[in-house]
Amino acid sequence: MPSGMSLMGSALGLASEPHGYRRVDPLFASRMLAITDVTCSCPRSPAGALRESGAYQLVFVRRGVFVKHGTASQRADVAAEPAHVLLLNRGEPYRVSHPSSRGDACTAVAYESAAILAVAKACGAPERIAHRGPFPAGSAVVPPSAILRLHRLRQWLRVPRAGVTTGDVDAEGLELLRLVLAEAWRQYRTGVGERGAEADRDEAAGRPDIVETVKQALARYPAAATSLEDLATYIGMSPSHLARVFSRGAGLPVHQYLLRLRLGTALERMSDPSVRMGAIALDSGFSSASHFTNAFHKTFGVTPTQWRASLAVRRTA
Repeated sequence: MPSGMSLMGSALGLASEPHGYRRVDPLFASRMLAITDVTCSCPRSPAGALRESGAYQLVFVRRGVFVKHGTASQRADVAAEPAHVLLLNRGEPYRVSHPSSRGDACTAVAYESAAILAVAKACGAPERIAHRGPFPAGSAVVPPSAILRLHRLRQWLRVPRAGVTTGDVDAEGLELLRLVLAEAWRQYRTGVGERGAEADRDEAAGRPDIVETVKQALARYPAAATSLEDLATYIGMSPSHLARVFSRGAGLPVHQYLLRLRLGTALERMSDPSVRMGAIALDSGFSSASHFTNAFHKTFGVTPTQWRASLAVRRTA
């Protein structure tokens, strides 16, 4: 079994990153998992050097967007942004590009191999597939409950008075993994996340990956007032056609995807009690504080005020 420090060093292949653009904050390491915050200020840039994931990892983008490029024999390019979790198998080769100069912030959770394979099987992964890799795709929609759990876990680790134990963090990390893999394998079994016939025809005609192009466009400026018609004009197809292709490929309708991006942006700022909720709402692209409150409650089951208050209290259940 690898040590906590070896898992920590494996996160995101960090050794190959240019230090001037990237800040790495190790938050936690045990024999089961390691959690690392990474903040990047890279300028807009094409795919860099080939790297390899040293562990099975979930990468949650909390702000911004970057693109993971697979090799010719591996998975396709995937936009990493707040509405989806990036899934990296151990030993998976990839490159990273930055479609925006606005920077990004993410949290990588690296897992010990036996633990992640056991969770994958419990979540419905066929054994013959799980042994090759516990992740069925390069990314998956992040369940709302997993988003809140991640932000609460980060708050525990960043605030010393939270008083959590190694066992607490391991348990929370495994539950986070279970939530993500259950959704990822559900998407795999139902065909969500696979390219539909429409997307296949568009790509066969020489078009870029429509779903990933739209994800990048929206994730660069989530607060902008972007309509489906605007996106359709940008892509060069009818709004109805784009809506079908995107919903099947991204696992969310366009409007829900944009909402998740905006909520993710808001959550990133809500741990700072000095920032007023109304400012967070408007800066994240919501028309008013009430619009933000309604969307937040509908998605997460609590109001923004309730969520912010809960960050100061250690979960006991």
